[in-house]
Amino acid sequence: MRAKQTGGANHSIWTMAWVGVGTGVLLGTPVTSAHAEELQALVLEPVTVTARKRAESASDVPISLSVMDGDDLDEAGVETVFDTMKLVPNLSATTSGPARFSTFIIRGGGAVLMDAPDDTSVGVYVDGVPVPRHMADMDLLDVDRVEVMRGPQGTLFGDASSAGAINIVTKAPSDTFEGRVIGDFGNEGRRSGQVSLSGPIIPDRLAMRLSGSVRHEDGTIKDRRFGGDVGEEDAWSVRGQAAITPTDRLSIDVTLDGSRVETDHPNWIWRDAADYPSVDQRVSEWSDQTSLGVGATITYDLDWATATSVTSFRRVTAETIGDNIDLLLDDGLMLAADGGGYVSDFEEETRRVVQELRLTGADDQAIAWQVGANFSAMDFDALFADTTTMMGWATDERRDASVDGQSYGLFGETTVPLGAGFDLTLGARYSYVTKDARTDYTSSMGLAASDSKEDSWSAVTGRASLAYHWTEDVSTYATVARGWKPGGFQRYSANIATSGEIEDAYGETRSWTYELGNKARFLGGRAVLDAAVFYTTAEDEQVNAYDLTTYQLQIKSGDVDSYGFEVEGRVQATENLTLGGGLGYTHATFTQDVPDAGIRDGNRVPNVPLWNANINGVYRYPLTLAGLDGDWTSRVAYSYRSDREGDITNEATLDGYHLVDLSTGLDFDAISVRLYANNVLDEEYAVSGYMNSNGRVAVAPGDGRAFGAVLSYRW
Repeated sequence: MRAKQTGGANHSIWTMAWVGVGTGVLLGTPVTSAHAEELQALVLEPVTVTARKRAESASDVPISLSVMDGDDLDEAGVETVFDTMKLVPNLSATTSGPARFSTFIIRGGGAVLMDAPDDTSVGVYVDGVPVPRHMADMDLLDVDRVEVMRGPQGTLFGDASSAGAINIVTKAPSDTFEGRVIGDFGNEGRRSGQVSLSGPIIPDRLAMRLSGSVRHEDGTIKDRRFGGDVGEEDAWSVRGQAAITPTDRLSIDVTLDGSRVETDHPNWIWRDAADYPSVDQRVSEWSDQTSLGVGATITYDLDWATATSVTSFRRVTAETIGDNIDLLLDDGLMLAADGGGYVSDFEEETRRVVQELRLTGADDQAIAWQVGANFSAMDFDALFADTTTMMGWATDERRDASVDGQSYGLFGETTVPLGAGFDLTLGARYSYVTKDARTDYTSSMGLAASDSKEDSWSAVTGRASLAYHWTEDVSTYATVARGWKPGGFQRYSANIATSGEIEDAYGETRSWTYELGNKARFLGGRAVLDAAVFYTTAEDEQVNAYDLTTYQLQIKSGDVDSYGFEVEGRVQATENLTLGGGLGYTHATFTQDVPDAGIRDGNRVPNVPLWNANINGVYRYPLTLAGLDGDWTSRVAYSYRSDREGDITNEATLDGYHLVDLSTGLDFDAISVRLYANNVLDEEYAVSGYMNSNGRVAVAPGDGRAFGAVLSYRW
């Protein structure tokens, strides 16, 4: 029997707060106080963000926020959104194989796996525009920075961000000619490259930026049936941007992008296989996803305010062939017997339109404010074809499914200086969401059924923050925020084959988050330290239960409480050495029994480690080589995640793991060469998992040791 954790949330949260603050102080402590005066000139550059859809210093935003600029991402070897997890406290990610099945979790809030086509608790945005959930784990192409916002962000970002948001800010076209070419060559057949070109076409009126990337990785999972390895992945991304300035008041930014990811990575692997990782499937799995997007942002300066229009359209298509039976993982189950099998061929298409209008007060006004309206429409169409074989007899089933939805929002937020160092921020949003679903079912047994359902939800959400500025460099804030996530429909209906009806809509989720944080810049600007404690209570949190009889996901709901803290710091320790790191703690549990989902009161929320940490050091040594002035740069990084539960039943515990990354290289004005080794210790770990009905644990394995060289040329 599992021993439930005890201790009141209020006591634990303040205990963790003191631990967090103490850790933060250690991160910010200089190497020796004797060097204090000597190092006053070594100042960390202030970070500008758009976390509240206006440019401002990160230290002025009353939100627990992590920011990684393009240089940080390059030095850390971060290529995808999934990779940012090792740099951000209390950010988790899970997948069942291909990147299109990845989902993100912040402070215990987020989907376990993907089944609804559009709903999530952690939204991913590119330049403030939401992307469909299937492509959230995208390659980071020519990125200026990534902003990870913890806590409900629905006031400004909408209903897909009840637990947090990830905003990817791309590099804008430049007013001078510049370019960059990058090549990465590593073990396991790893090859990748990026190119970017930018510059003015018509001075002061038109500038353009073109970017592209390709990536290939060999498979490393042994295929026991057909020989060789599976898990190979090929990806490419392209983006074109135009910055048009017809007048000094009017600007138009147009973006066109496309991407494709192909992989034969299997969904699940038996954790205890003698030759782990390996698979034994009758049909090789395969996934192919393509995305095409176009967007335009128009801004007009009204002197007293800026009017902004954001328009975007995106189309994502995907085909997935999956063998749902692995003879290793599913040994002993009926469909794994001789003459059995269960193969799926899914074709999906998602189309999404977003239109937002905003009015933002001028920067020179004492009261900061913005108001806006948002509309989005999502159409999801799919053909689910399943072939089930028992004792050599095959049955074909076909589901033509669609889920369509429209979302409407009105929002506003203002920050008012109260005097004596206090600022009050108030924001609110009204949301109305309507969705409808339909499935037409046929089978080779002569069965047929059709059913459709619709539903709608609405809510008023918002947040209030009170900040006190102790000095120009130190502030403390307290925030209360209302989170909300609408209900919806599953993309795949298992019920229609037996009852002739699709599943009812699952319900909405509502939450309250209370946060107390502190942001400090000290040691003459050489050190930055942010810390926050939080408590969140969520009612009817949407979770996925894996039905081991139908091999499909079902969306359930259960109440969840989570509390914890995060601390993040950076210090310019010497002229050459920069230290940084973060520490997170999240205690997230269900607070009720949900018998039909296998949830017990006290079960931990899956894929949420109690502890997560990262620390890194970057040393830059100036040198002259062959007449060229440059830097020799070395980086050492360590990240840790404690054990997690793989599923909501808490029957599959995933071990904690430690990752060590190393890199060193030469960086000159135009040329750089870097050698790297990630997961140096070749740690074997799983990023997600669940307990199969035969008692075996299925997992998605993490990346093993990777090493190689990166060459870059810029002008």
